[in-house]
Amino acid sequence: MTSRIKPAPNFRQSCLSFVSLTCLAVVTSQTPLCAHAQDTPQEMSESSDQRVTYGPDYYGRFSPASADDILRVIPGVTAILDDSSSNRQERGFGSGGARVLLNSRRFPGKANDLTANLRRIPADAVERVELISGAASGISVQSEGIIVNVVLKEGESIAGTGSWEAYTRFNEEGRFEVDGLVSYNGAIGSLGYSLGVERNAWSPDSLGPARWSNRFRDETYYYPDRSMREHRPQDWERNHDKWIYTGGLTYDFLSGDRMQLNGFYQTLKIEIEDATDFTRFDTSGVVILEARDEHKRSIDLWETLEISGEYDASLWGGNLLALAILKRTEQPVFDFRNQITPGRTRELSQSRSNRKTGEDIFRASWSKSLREGMSVELGAEGARNTLDQSLRVFFDRNGDDLVEEVPIPTGEAEVEEKRVEAFLVHRWTPWEPVSLETSLTYEASEITNNFAFSPDRSLSFVKPRLDARYRVTPSLQARLLIDRSVSQLDFENFVPSFDFQDNEIDAGNPGIEPEKTWLYEFGLEYRLPNDGGLIEGRVFYEDITDHIDKIPLLDLGGNLYSAEGNIPSAEVKGLEIEGSLRLTPINLRDALLSFRHTWQDTETTDPFSGQTRRLNNNFGDNYEVSFRHDVTQWGLSYGLTYQQVGHATPRSDLNATAWFRVGPVMSAFAEKRVGNDMSLRIEAQNLAGGHESR
Repeated sequence: MTSRIKPAPNFRQSCLSFVSLTCLAVVTSQTPLCAHAQDTPQEMSESSDQRVTYGPDYYGRFSPASADDILRVIPGVTAILDDSSSNRQERGFGSGGARVLLNSRRFPGKANDLTANLRRIPADAVERVELISGAASGISVQSEGIIVNVVLKEGESIAGTGSWEAYTRFNEEGRFEVDGLVSYNGAIGSLGYSLGVERNAWSPDSLGPARWSNRFRDETYYYPDRSMREHRPQDWERNHDKWIYTGGLTYDFLSGDRMQLNGFYQTLKIEIEDATDFTRFDTSGVVILEARDEHKRSIDLWETLEISGEYDASLWGGNLLALAILKRTEQPVFDFRNQITPGRTRELSQSRSNRKTGEDIFRASWSKSLREGMSVELGAEGARNTLDQSLRVFFDRNGDDLVEEVPIPTGEAEVEEKRVEAFLVHRWTPWEPVSLETSLTYEASEITNNFAFSPDRSLSFVKPRLDARYRVTPSLQARLLIDRSVSQLDFENFVPSFDFQDNEIDAGNPGIEPEKTWLYEFGLEYRLPNDGGLIEGRVFYEDITDHIDKIPLLDLGGNLYSAEGNIPSAEVKGLEIEGSLRLTPINLRDALLSFRHTWQDTETTDPFSGQTRRLNNNFGDNYEVSFRHDVTQWGLSYGLTYQQVGHATPRSDLNATAWFRVGPVMSAFAEKRVGNDMSLRIEAQNLAGGHESR
């Protein structure tokens, strides 16, 4: 019999607004930014390489404390910063994805969060910000749309520049936390250095529906005939304590070469507790069980260490860029679940796991200008990814209130992938308003594991790319993109895991293939006169092969189970528009209205039912609108952000189909400058209540 899970009309997440008071101070040996700033940026054009430059004369009147503050007041940048896909990466390090650069390069390493990096850079360390369109000279990143380049001052000029932030946060549940960060940049001769320490005691927004530290929700389960099977109101609490330590060294040689070394170390402790009172019914509506589930998940110390180095030098009339990344993580997890019925407490399960991952990357590229308007880049990348996992699970299988260990054939799992790729990029401006960027990448890899039933295998892919741009007018640019990409394999899908929500062991699938996607995209970019704003729009189509989702599989004993696997094909059709508008025409000087709207129509064949459905975790239609107003004469800023996710998204499995719906999210802030080097800020989040349903 197949049961179905349908949205419950009363299922909601409680309104968990919290307020944070932020104090920021900037200690600097520099002269304060001037207050008499001009209103328009400087525009530089080099053929189709158009750069619009914003310097201290533009953003100085906003009294920014960090690089993030600077970018927030530049039209068109807010939508890029808040786009979770703007810095996505494919396999390895690659050359695509990033839309925010530091000194014409991607931010060092893979573990660093973009916004956190920008907040650690004091405003006085920024020389200018460039918005780049077209095939830009000196930019070796393949990206979609406008690129934001943050250019820092030379080492000597930023000596003694630092900042700190302190937050107090509380919510309606009475929880109170204090956290913040301290960062410092300096230089000794040609050696520049940076240090940073940050504590975050609140769940980050990147966790999606799980970002709130306290949550209440109702779940309702249904039988196939749509009669109620189970009602489950849940109280959920997540305690989060993260420490981040960063450091960097940069050395500029007299020859003009540069060497950079960066370190990142993070510790994270998480405690999750949820208590669920549930009522179970038979098909006639009679109550057959009233009980309480109590679950606790503990991650004692989740550690992440990353060391990265980069060397930039002149070689054979061109430029050599070499980088190396070493990343290690370790995540020990303990789960246990009790079920309480009248007069009885039963321990249902326990699990203990320790997951270690590693990633080593070395990449080198050489680029050279062949003639005016034409350059070439060629290089290679090698990578090694590993996962080692130990998993033990204990269940009460005979109802005697005692748990016993369940044998897991792959409880001690090891997976490794070694990969090499070679690439060639050609950039060409055949005539002034047109630019072409073509590239070809070939990669080959070998995947090994210690599973007796899963042989080693080899993979190879060819990835072409064409990016053509035509500047119709000085303000309007058209863009055509054709690109084939290959997703990064998640080795967590290869190995078994314990599903603490459903209280079951989910099998792994070591035979899963990377997802291959052909992307076809046409876009327009329009810059309003007098720096009145920036609007970008695109239509796109994705043809996906080996789409990754849940599929049915048979184990060695002939038993049917589900695991992450490959659906032969899927497709995505969509339209996206984003941008920022300055509201000077309605007499709101220094006010920005930013927006992004994405509509997608997705389709695949459900491997369980055989029916056509939308892709999992694709809500189809979502938008975000934010308003920010800087009243510079008062040193005051305030703003509001509203996000709306579209219709419910499906999740299919062997015995059920789940539909998830996420409600609107709204946040607001107000910030006041205090003196020359400090700001006070108040924020309120989840003002719309964060409704969701399952």
